[in-house]
Formats: sequence, C-alpha cells, structure tokens
Amino acid sequence: MRPKLVAIHHSAATGGGGRSLVDLVRGTTENFEVVAYVPESATHLASQIQDAGAIVKTFPDRMPKVPYYSGGDHLWHPRFWFYTCRVPWHLRAWGERLVDERPDVVVANSGVISWLALVAPRTSVSVLMVRETMRGSRRRISNRVLSRIRKNFDLVVYLSNFDQMSDALSGVETMVVPDASPNLMDTCWSKSAARAALGIDERVFAPLYVGGSNALKGADIFCDAVAQLQRPVHAIFAGEPPRAPANLRGHIRRRRFDRKVLKASARTSDRQDIEFVGVVQEPEVLFAAADVIVCPITQPHQLRPAYEAGFARKPVIASRFPHLAQCIADEKNGLTFTPDSATELASCMERLARDPNLASALGEGNHDHAMTVHDHATVYGRFSQKLLELTAKRATSDREEAR
Repeated sequence: MRPKLVAIHHSAATGGGGRSLVDLVRGTTENFEVVAYVPESATHLASQIQDAGAIVKTFPDRMPKVPYYSGGDHLWHPRFWFYTCRVPWHLRAWGERLVDERPDVVVANSGVISWLALVAPRTSVSVLMVRETMRGSRRRISNRVLSRIRKNFDLVVYLSNFDQMSDALSGVETMVVPDASPNLMDTCWSKSAARAALGIDERVFAPLYVGGSNALKGADIFCDAVAQLQRPVHAIFAGEPPRAPANLRGHIRRRRFDRKVLKASARTSDRQDIEFVGVVQEPEVLFAAADVIVCPITQPHQLRPAYEAGFARKPVIASRFPHLAQCIADEKNGLTFTPDSATELASCMERLARDPNLASALGEGNHDHAMTVHDHATVYGRFSQKLLELTAKRATSDREEAR
C-alpha cells in the first residue's frame, strides 16, 4: 500500500505555483497516494490535478497567507494584514482536515502558507515548498520570524541553491528541487505551424511575454522596448491583459498600471503590433511561434518561463538579478539586461532579430540547460526518494515510541 501524501495549494489563480503543483502530483503519484487541496474556485487547476493522478478536494474559504517575499506585499500594505490576521481563525479547521486525512506526508505548496506547520499531525512528515525569493536580507526581523516558523517542518524545499543559501536555515533538513515539467514543447508544434495557427507572418520578429499586466513582471517595460525596435514586430503579450479605460475599475494602483501599459503599447509604429492573447491554458503554441521569450521582471522573482523556453529551444532575455545566475547564463542560454531598462531590452531583442544564428545557438544552450536541470523524471525521482526515506524514518520512530 502506497503512503498517503496531502498537498495543499492556497491560490485559485492560474500561474506558476498551480502549474508546479500539477508537476508535483505527476512526479509523486507513482510512489504515493496523492490528495490535493485547492480552492473550490480553481476549477481548471482541479481538472489538471485530477488528470495528473490525484484525488482533488476543495475548500470554500480564501486561504490566509503571509505574503512577505520579493514582489509580495509590504508590511505596511493593508492587504498584507488582511491575509495574515486571518491565520488564527483557520488553524482549527485545517488541523481537523489533516487529522481526518491521516497523511504520511503533508506538503504546503508555497512559503506563504508555512503556518500549516503549526497544525500538521506529528505522525506525518511535513514539507514546505518555498516557491518565492526572499525579500531583503535574512537578518530582517520579518525574515527571522518566517525562518522560525519554517523550522517546524521536517523538510524545507527551495527552487535554487541561491534561495537555499539566502534563507540559510539551520536545525532543519533542506534540499533544492527545481521547477520541472514533462517536456511538452519539443514535439507539439513546429514554428511554421504555430505561426499559421496564430496568424503571425513567418518573416516578422515575434518576442513573447507571458506575465500579464503586472508591474512585477515588467509588462510596461516590454511594451516600451517593443515600441523602440526599428523593424516589423509581432509581439505576443500573454496573461491577464490591461483593461481599456472604460473598464478600469477596481484597485487604483492596478488602474494606473493598466493605463501605463496601454499608453506604452500605443506608442508602437504601423509596422509593429502587440497582440494581447489573454490567459492561455496550453502555452506550447505561443512558445513555438516566438523567436525569444522576454522576462523583464522588476524585482527578484522566480522565472518558470525561462526553462519552458529551453524546452522549446528558444533563448530568453531577462532582467539581470543575482538569483537568476543559475537559470540564465548571459551569452550561453540567453541575454540579460539592467532591470527597468526598456532601452537595453530593446537592444537585446534587436541583436537577436539581426542575428538568427546567435538566437539559435542560445536556444540550443537553453534547451541543454532545461534538460539537465529541469527534467521532470530526474527531479521528482530524487524528491520522491527523499520523501520515502523520511516516511520510513518516521514510521520506525513511531514504532519505537509505541513500545
């Protein structure tokens, strides 16, 4: 009989965390009976998890979290306290859920829900997947508090060596488990077929941005850079699109940023087009059609699209941050530029548009990197083995205590 693993995911939003949960399920179902908890509004994610082999269970409430990470809310932001102050009211309910499940392993699928360590059954192996980059130094009081909470887990997992070293936890076992997916990019679409499907001219330069209208992901910088290019361009803008002025309702900061993105996109010439394709659940066709994937993040942040670009044999252009050094090697699998500099980003895109051989070489380098570091079978084979070792140790320890 396989041991039971319960994975808990806090968000209904379509994004990297949800896709990583699907990859986690795919990678552990061979060795574990997997039950995944997601918000009841996450219908598409629930369907993907079920297809991956897990039993899906939902919860009705908005899950509390501690959104303190690079790109997350500031301590002074009301939204931070709205989410954080609700934690005590949910401890009992989640404790009861986990007692009823009687899991061998409990996995919290994000660092923002590390409070689950407080209610994980003592008979279970508790695992925290830290999928965020630390905000500032670990010496900050806020990060020290978070580190104390993380030490309640049996295993804390990071996406990179950089993140593991930044946190520098002591007194608890840690390991690096990079994001990893089955390679769906190589065989799904040829470039010509993808462009025909999307209505993109074969001869035009087509950069792809997948972050939606989001300041952290650098949507405005991408649009500014496209407008500076001196050639025909068909830029693909995937993710939540900026809303038109007549529909700009909601949070005032979001309204202002959407307006900024729309103004930047309006500065393109007649030879340039920025196509807002919206949220695409199966992005393989976009990666196949693109010449380069652009990630102009404005703060240190995880870059799942960078290795997905590698599976599609495409180069990546990204902001130059130290935490990405293991992911993007300048001139080897992509190009980097000074964060917030649309001019430098435009220069990088212009360089690849002028030199298809360089773009091809960088794309092959990115493919080699993706297959070496982010191969799904290798990454989750190693992770599953670690979980089996921990469950075996916990079972032995429980039997000895019972004597």
